[in-house]
Amino acid sequence: MTTEEIITRPAYFVTYCGFKIDPTWRRLPQSARADGRATFAQAVAEFDQIKTYSYSTIGFKTSCELLLWRKGLDAKLMQEM
Repeated sequence: MTTEEIITRPAYFVTYCGFKIDPTWRRLPQSARADGRATFAQAVAEFDQIKTYSYSTIGFKTSCELLLWRKGLDAKLMQEM
């Protein structure tokens, strides 16, 4: 890789967000949980300039159950998400 290639490559902002599911959410009816999942997925999809990868951490870590790895070119847009 040349120095010119390194200089012209865009800089990405990267964040990792961990989420733990509220136990009361698990007691909701199946339809309410499905609506909640769809709303969450739609909120992530609305920010199409940010690439988001999701990982389940169930069985690996007790402090979170979902990890979102996000990368984008605009730090302000990532904070708005």
